[in-house]
Amino acid sequence: MGGWIFGDPNHPKWTQTFGKSKNSFQNPLRQNYKHVKELESLLQIGEDKLFSVVVFTGGAEFKTDMPDNVIRSGRLPRYILAKNTPLMTESDVQHILLKINGTMLEQSRETSRQHILNLKRKFGNSADEMGKERQLVLLKLVGIIVFFLVAIVVLNSPKSPTQKPVAPVSITVSTPVPAAPATPVVFQRHELPKPNKVPRSEEYGILTLSAKTDTYVTLYDTKNAAVVSMEIRKGKSEEVEIRKGAYKAEILQTGKREVSTVSFIGNTGMLEF
Repeated sequence: MGGWIFGDPNHPKWTQTFGKSKNSFQNPLRQNYKHVKELESLLQIGEDKLFSVVVFTGGAEFKTDMPDNVIRSGRLPRYILAKNTPLMTESDVQHILLKINGTMLEQSRETSRQHILNLKRKFGNSADEMGKERQLVLLKLVGIIVFFLVAIVVLNSPKSPTQKPVAPVSITVSTPVPAAPATPVVFQRHELPKPNKVPRSEEYGILTLSAKTDTYVTLYDTKNAAVVSMEIRKGKSEEVEIRKGAYKAEILQTGKREVSTVSFIGNTGMLEF
């Protein structure tokens, strides 16, 4: 944002001025408070492990005293590095990444547009302020980035556990795939254990999902509709009944996202992560 910024931590609206022109926008500290509460609920962690910070990019100049956690972008590295007390283990951080990635809306223009429209309906902003609401979306993204950067600082601090290299994802199925996968995938035939579930008809089969580390997997059909979406904990397996056919598999594992194409045409199959 540019111009002069006037804000009171306890006031619902802040003001941006360019000469005689004035625009109001939602107090980002209040918006961040809602974000923090949502993360507390989603991740089941205490607020002592979450740090709310508002970062202004661009040529904006503060004309009122701001709290320590409202800063310009140039101070962001120092702010992050000052948080150097380990609060989570590596396992905690990976579990949090899985939770966030598994529940986050798809990042697209349409998602951003709907977010801005919702803010307009909630806060009654005029058409002139729509551009400012887009900038609030950027503030939200900056908040998410800060969360990940703090996690990186914690993991790389002397007291934190040593990070292990991420193992490549290996997917095995009981039948060959007719088309080349989007990313390198290992397909093998092997003897499958008899599933506990029984498919409803010949059009369906039982697919066993297993993981060597905490994994969040979503299977999309040819119409890009999610037919399976679940978290699989390390060393566990799950049986799901799905229609036989081709699927796109989105795999979230140790903070990494992989997308592969798989084909399920037998009565039983297995995806191993």
